[in-house]
Amino acid sequence: MADVERWHVTVEVFYDPTHEFDEATCLKQVADELARMGFVSSCDAAKPVTAKKLPAGFPLPSTKNIAAMDASRGRILEYEFQNLTLCGILAEPGQFFQRHVVRDVFDKLA
Repeated sequence: MADVERWHVTVEVFYDPTHEFDEATCLKQVADELARMGFVSSCDAAKPVTAKKLPAGFPLPSTKNIAAMDASRGRILEYEFQNLTLCGILAEPGQFFQRHVVRDVFDKLA
């Protein structure tokens, strides 16, 4: 098999807190979902490493945090860099949830 370029990614997964967390099940679901989204060619192409249940709940930025990120993004875009692609949470206005971030990153890198 030819050398395949590999990219390391981190995926946030949100489970119903009433369900018991199982690492193996979580890793399989993540690989399957990445394949369904077209982020990887198949669930076998994703090589999950670990899944951790975090003690804190879902992080939500304050309106002050969002305004600061919007201002930072605006200042960066003013430079009109030709070799920079903004990716991640709030890389685009209002882009916060994982399903939007992952799709945006995939589209920008594809």
